[in-house]
Amino acid sequence: MSFNPGITVVSSTFTDLVYADDTVLLLPSTTDATTSLKSFSESASHLGLNIAWPKTKLQNICSGPKPPNISVNGNTVESVDSFVVTAVYNHRMVSVTQT
Repeated sequence: MSFNPGITVVSSTFTDLVYADDTVLLLPSTTDATTSLKSFSESASHLGLNIAWPKTKLQNICSGPKPPNISVNGNTVESVDSFVVTAVYNHRMVSVTQT
């Protein structure tokens, strides 16, 4: 990719969050999201993996309006206001809602 994906918090830059088979890509724009998801999909296919497009979502986690839906390789990626993440924390299932 020709751009620098990720967000900077203080002096650290985070490009993604990965847990089990879930991945969050942290990107500055919907254009970057389209480019990154295309690249991610191509890389995954070389490993015999596929993106679950109906489960793939787009959300603005900063201030500003909800981004528009985008299309990646003919698949619509829905923009949402919030989502629920289920994770294991300290050997307990925890559900976190991001709004």
